[in-house]
Amino acid sequence: MIDLPSPTVTVHMKSWGASPRSGDRVLPEEVAVAMTYDLVTFAVMMASPADIEDFGIGFSISEGIIASAAEISNLEIVTLPAGIECRMSLAPAQRAALEARRRRIAGPVGCGLCGMESLAEAIKPATPVMSDVLAPAAAIMDAIARLPGLQILNQTTRAVHAAAFLNIRSGELLVR
Repeated sequence: MIDLPSPTVTVHMKSWGASPRSGDRVLPEEVAVAMTYDLVTFAVMMASPADIEDFGIGFSISEGIIASAAEISNLEIVTLPAGIECRMSLAPAQRAALEARRRRIAGPVGCGLCGMESLAEAIKPATPVMSDVLAPAAAIMDAIARLPGLQILNQTTRAVHAAAFLNIRSGELLVR
């Protein structure tokens, strides 16, 4: 089992408003998470220290480095004093895609544009999702209704959002 930092921290707070109050408050914790491929860092971002493996796979797919998790030959989560590394080894064919996508400069913001080498790369159209799966409106509405009960970190802190995946065939709702 990986020894990750807690996704929350409890702090003592004082607030002044209509009436002063003090007490403990649970806040979400964030740590630096480095996405590394074949031991080379691609990007570092701040994230909750939970579900890092899913975060790494999702990031890799959304960045176009891989098309599916099967293209990662090894994935290891390593906790370091400065943060967390999500170390991924890629199948040989994906290494070329990674080099083509690698950002060349670092920037001070996390919008995703820093380091792009051209305007065309920065504004490329989204890849259409092709699927024969149809999602009935009732299934989507049911998932939306169940979502708050599955957002455990948000229930605790009231300060984070989540991503969800609905398996339309089984009704299973996965929340991260």
